[in-house]
Amino acid sequence: MYSGAMHYFRILPEYWDDRFAKMKAAGFNAVETVMCWNMHEPREGKFISDVVLQVLSFVAENERESIKARQAEGIKIAREKGVRFGRHSFVYSEEFLSVANDYLCKRIKLKTALQLLNINQSNFFYHIFLSYLQNKEKQKHFTIADFLCGITAK
Repeated sequence: MYSGAMHYFRILPEYWDDRFAKMKAAGFNAVETVMCWNMHEPREGKFISDVVLQVLSFVAENERESIKARQAEGIKIAREKGVRFGRHSFVYSEEFLSVANDYLCKRIKLKTALQLLNINQSNFFYHIFLSYLQNKEKQKHFTIADFLCGITAK
């Protein structure tokens, strides 16, 4: 372990990040700091917590940035290995489109549609919305009104 000291109260907060980066570049992996109590507690019993909170928030922000950097690195490595993120693309069957159309045109009730497709309500509405978006991309003048009573399997 290689440690260096930084007197944060002698450096403007906007330069803290730069100083820590320089310490890291120099090979230090730990930082020591001291609390200058005569600065934080000018009168006995009167503690000024702003600077302490500033130091702690700076440390927390650096930790968040470090976590984001490690996460981005992991995602990059996973993508290079061919890992795919997100939901898989979905092609809607004629059965789904027909049942969804019947439901939207009020020819069948929601409960019947869910039973026919063996799907739960939130997934049903999610896929109805996705099928609308897919059809909208295919047909430039496709509106929600066309969609609400006119999903057709092609």
